[in-house]
Amino acid sequence: MKSDDNIKKLTEMGFSEEQAVNALNITKNDVESAIAYLFEDPIEIDTPSTNDQLVPYNDSVNVLNPNDIPDLSLYQSVPQAYGSVSENVQYDEERTEEQHEDIDFEHYEYFEKPVETCILDNIESIQRDDEPPVILNKRSGFLENYYIPIITILAQLGEVKSAFLKPLEYDLEYDSNWAVGKPQNISIPSNLDELKESSYKFFIELQKVIGFLEGQSERSFISGDNLIANLPNDMKKRLVNNRIETVDELLPKLYESLKNNYDTMFGNDVVVDRLFKSSVESVNEELINNIFTFDVDVEYRHKSLYESFNELFWGTELEMLGNVRLIDTSKILTIQLVGDEDSYADTNFQVDEIFYPELYSSEYYPIVSEMNNKRNEIIKQRMKISNEIMQLNSFEGKKVKGFLQTTIEYLKGQNSDVRDLQELSDQIGNQKVKLSDNLDGLNELYSKLDVRNYENVLEKIRSKNIKPPTKYTLIGIVLSDTEYYYKYKGTSCWIYQKGIYSSNNIITDYEIDELDFATIQQDILQYTSVGAKPMLLIYAAVDILDRSFNLDNNKLNAFFKADNSKYSSQLSEAEDSRKDNDMDIREDLNQDTGDLSKLNSPDQEANQNPSEDALIDL
Repeated sequence: MKSDDNIKKLTEMGFSEEQAVNALNITKNDVESAIAYLFEDPIEIDTPSTNDQLVPYNDSVNVLNPNDIPDLSLYQSVPQAYGSVSENVQYDEERTEEQHEDIDFEHYEYFEKPVETCILDNIESIQRDDEPPVILNKRSGFLENYYIPIITILAQLGEVKSAFLKPLEYDLEYDSNWAVGKPQNISIPSNLDELKESSYKFFIELQKVIGFLEGQSERSFISGDNLIANLPNDMKKRLVNNRIETVDELLPKLYESLKNNYDTMFGNDVVVDRLFKSSVESVNEELINNIFTFDVDVEYRHKSLYESFNELFWGTELEMLGNVRLIDTSKILTIQLVGDEDSYADTNFQVDEIFYPELYSSEYYPIVSEMNNKRNEIIKQRMKISNEIMQLNSFEGKKVKGFLQTTIEYLKGQNSDVRDLQELSDQIGNQKVKLSDNLDGLNELYSKLDVRNYENVLEKIRSKNIKPPTKYTLIGIVLSDTEYYYKYKGTSCWIYQKGIYSSNNIITDYEIDELDFATIQQDILQYTSVGAKPMLLIYAAVDILDRSFNLDNNKLNAFFKADNSKYSSQLSEAEDSRKDNDMDIREDLNQDTGDLSKLNSPDQEANQNPSEDALIDL
């Protein structure tokens, strides 16, 4: 009989009761073997003495239940490009919402062992100095991996850290395996309901990750697997049941889930709403939509973010001006440039470091509308003046100036009075100059009233001495689940991070570089030089960039203090082991050298080459 305690241990780790019972059955109630079985690790299972196989192959095992054989076709290698990561990721469609709420990702472990060495296997002996902390996805090509670049970018902001690192009401237990991504034994308080239990598990891992990125840990890198494995149930259900199939579907739900689970843990807080949620009004439809991301589809993509937003909000010819407008703008703005490499959308995208999204808001609509109306009036004035100039230039198909000049010259030859004609010619010339000057002035004003140039709108706002729109600065660019840029803790320093993966998508190393923004702009121009490459841009209001942050979470401090002590011991042990290995190698080398010296000694040569006398004696 299986122990109820063993079943409980497995269900507390996120497995369903059915999975736990099945694993304990197979492993004869051995909890550790059951855990290994559930995570697809090789285990030894006693098989019945009878065997129907005619020939016992050494590399085969008896299958107790054919349904336990995984369909390896479900575990396809998927592309890493943003926007298409999940196209080949298959989830078990038989799963339903009626199943146990604490859903486990069955696809999250590979069945084949990688040939290449996973860098996480050596995490206890590697330390890279003078580099920002790094979180690595063990495998590439999964939708949920996007949590890692998003959290890495957001965790650079003091406002985010202050909100999400609030002390939990419960103890934060230390487990030395947390950094390598091995399953954690999380003690769940008995007074939590099912919803809060899921949020609690997620926030434990989220706080560890953000604390690590804040610099509380002495480790150079950690695995993101525990955060992914403990995603809250609202996200797990959407992923497992194929409700989310692309990255542009994932990200709005990611932010919504962060907000909902924050509310579950700490209560409804307008701070988190203010960080992530914007409101957009459609005047004609009398609708207001709350959104977490701004999606720019291929047909709206142009060579810059302003050009793209101009068409998205105002239309190609400004025909939608005033219909779609921002009501509330979140402090953190996430913009998805949806990709289609086969489209004819503009390429060579120019990334703007500074952005003013409130120019598209209802607050500044009156100014934008006034500028556009004046511009339309100028169009009419320019047409009127142009017509007048044309009339002065020609009459009934003849050039007026040339006709008058010819006439004047002819009459002069006839000794006729040409003063009236000369005066008329001068008046026409002066009028043309006046009209041309007026037209030049209108053209200059026309250019300054072009609302599609954001600098014109800003200048008009400044001239009216009203509150300027909030400035937003770029803090992150995500190209895929393994490659992204982020601005380090609100400074001018940019970090480029890219995971290096094996042929079967296992992390073997990573690349990290410090760049300036001009270099990043050139990178993006190159990245978008062919086709409309997908991309994620994250901006933050400048008023949340300078907020200082001091970690006021004793439980999290204690966790990292314990981990730093453990990591220091691990590094010392690894160093001692390396020294011992080096010493053994030197001893072996010295032994080999000694043996070689003996072989080459004179005595040895004499023994090997006896003299002729010795031969005679013999």
